[in-house]
Amino acid sequence: MSALDSLLKELEDKANDATKGPWDWLFNGDTTYVGPTDNQRLITFDQMNMEGDAHFVAIANPDTVKKLIEVIRRMMRQLDWEREEVLEDCEKIVSGE
Repeated sequence: MSALDSLLKELEDKANDATKGPWDWLFNGDTTYVGPTDNQRLITFDQMNMEGDAHFVAIANPDTVKKLIEVIRRMMRQLDWEREEVLEDCEKIVSGE
């Protein structure tokens, strides 16, 4: 298993174990809360750049991560298929077919 495969597997496992998305964020003046859109808040930010952090965490929810993983895997399969096609074409050229 490649390093990328291992990373994707780890991300997928963590996303599957996390609270399902989509997530949203709420700022109440002093604190920013992040969590599912059903008002269940999982993460609290009360530091500098809390709004930016909250936006990022909300968009990088488990559903989004799983969609990105699937796109990466689909692209990897496509590249593998294209690589095989090129190798077959090269073998035909070399063998004079």
